[in-house]
Amino acid sequence: MGDFFSNNTEILIAVLALAAALQANFIARRSKLDSDRILLSERKRDLLQAIDRQHVTLLRLRFVMQDQQLQFELCPNLSLAEPEEKERVLANLNALYGLEEACLKARNRAEAINGIHDPAAIDTQFSEVGRLTVHLQKDIEHEQKLLDSKKSLVADKSRFFKTNDASVA
Repeated sequence: MGDFFSNNTEILIAVLALAAALQANFIARRSKLDSDRILLSERKRDLLQAIDRQHVTLLRLRFVMQDQQLQFELCPNLSLAEPEEKERVLANLNALYGLEEACLKARNRAEAINGIHDPAAIDTQFSEVGRLTVHLQKDIEHEQKLLDSKKSLVADKSRFFKTNDASVA
């Protein structure tokens, strides 16, 4: 029996090395899967945060647009003076409601991400959300300027009414 071990020592060492290599490979694969899951979770978190920022930006833009609509309601003469602007505001509000629905659907899709997904697809969606958010922020600035000019017209009713009364007479 001792002869068997002495003759086959090399084989025994090779089998033990193979078992150790298999165990190391198993640990490495499990670590890679855990790492991929963590990376996916981080990308998912970043995407959800970007979608939430986009939703907040949409709500801010909707608030500005609704405030513009309120200015038209507070001052009927403003509606008469700028009927195309009133229609534009209403059309933009309707479009914003559609964008909000799309934003909520995108959030639901992002929340459903699990398992193995294409990281490039997640990154693409993340960059699209970011680009739209930047455009919405620019729209907020533009619409806020328009709102401020409407508010100044409504606040200065005496000047606004005089110009309208003169055009009617």
